[in-house]
Parts: sequence; structure tokens; C-alpha cells
Amino acid sequence: MIVHLRIFGPLERYFGRSRIEVELPAGAKLRDLWEWVDTHWGEKLPPQFWDAEAKRFRRRVSVMTHNTDVYDDDLPLSDQQEIFLLVVLAGG
Repeated sequence: MIVHLRIFGPLERYFGRSRIEVELPAGAKLRDLWEWVDTHWGEKLPPQFWDAEAKRFRRRVSVMTHNTDVYDDDLPLSDQQEIFLLVVLAGG
């Protein structure tokens, strides 16, 4: 199945693009996508965004799908699903 990773803000600089199509096996979960990210991009992502030990994005990166924040690494993914990565900014 194909999952579409959409990347916004400063993360785009590290990925070198704003869209990536990821091929995952049927029945994959969000953690499988993070495993793919770690294998292909983990060394390029700075520690303020990527937790290399946990193999997942830190909380300052908002992960969204279907207009909802996602926190569950066991979330089942579906073919053609879009996952959005946005850096949370704070300030006044």
C-alpha cells in the first residue's frame, strides 16, 4: 500500500521535499511508517524533531491525518492515506 507523507515548515529542509510516497505492507501501522522514516531519513533529522532512540517524532512535531492529531503509534494505516508533519511553533 502507498502512504503519502506531507511535510511542512522547517522539516521540509531535512527531507529535501514536501511530499514523499512510502510503500508499506498491507496492514501497516504508524510505527511502521516511523521505522521507514528512521531507515531512510533518521540520520538527517535533528534531535529536536526526531527521537532516534524511540524511532518517532518528538511532540513538537504535530502528526495529523484526517484533520486529527495522531499520537498512537499503533494507528492502522490505509492505502492512499495522507500523513501530515508540521512543526509546532510557540511564541507571541
